[in-house]
Amino acid sequence: MTYKIGDKVRVKKWEDLESKYEVDEYGEICFDVGFATGMRKYCGKELVIRYVGMDEYLCHGNNWLWQDWMFEDVEVKSTPTLDTIVIREVIVEPMEYVLSLLEGETKNPYLYPHNIRELALARTKLQEALFWMNEAYNKQSEEEVWCGE
Repeated sequence: MTYKIGDKVRVKKWEDLESKYEVDEYGEICFDVGFATGMRKYCGKELVIRYVGMDEYLCHGNNWLWQDWMFEDVEVKSTPTLDTIVIREVIVEPMEYVLSLLEGETKNPYLYPHNIRELALARTKLQEALFWMNEAYNKQSEEEVWCGE
């Protein structure tokens, strides 16, 4: 599988699909899972992957099964927004710095065992906070590029 959840893809143009694959009498391409006539309205449009199966994808905004051969890559020109810069510089980077200090301190051989436990707990809480911040950021990013009908 080429793509992962959250990836932005473009459905190939109908002309490109038609020239490469055989079209049956119903106007559908019968290759692997097939490209149904109802999928044609998505040709040339961008979609966002929401599920990755064994050899198929589901995308936001529809319930069709998609496969790699139906897509072309979308060049994402990402320019950081002010919110992204603020979150990164004001919150994430300082948290990562404190986390690196905590990780160094837990290896200090002169600390009492109860101090090591407290530092390890603080490190774990920071790692958890960073994890959930990244989850929230990824969810927000996914919603921003969501492509409906």
